[in-house]
Amino acid sequence: MKRKFTFIHILAVVGVLIVAICVTVGMLNSRSAARNAARTSEVVATITDTQSIFSSYNHKSLSVKYKYTVDGKSYQGETSKGTNVSWSPFVAGKTAKACYNPADPSESAVWPLSYTCGQ
Repeated sequence: MKRKFTFIHILAVVGVLIVAICVTVGMLNSRSAARNAARTSEVVATITDTQSIFSSYNHKSLSVKYKYTVDGKSYQGETSKGTNVSWSPFVAGKTAKACYNPADPSESAVWPLSYTCGQ
């Protein structure tokens, strides 16, 4: 006997998919927040290059390359910034703030100078 899928079955499957997506997004956001929370130390960085990136869905982001020095050792980093970020501070040759993990200074992200590290 052939089984019919009713509207209720379809709704249940869609509900499960929505819950799974929400859980996944929440986990990714908490990982990102944990990484940012570990980056409590700050130093002035120099922007070395920026590049606009467009996806097939007309989403625009900015790849920002930068360099910074911690305890006499030079580091380079690259951060991707989404469309909700003010891009004016991210110009090659200008300064910005590098927030880095004091336990591993190579782990960093670049932000406008007004940003507070560890958020």
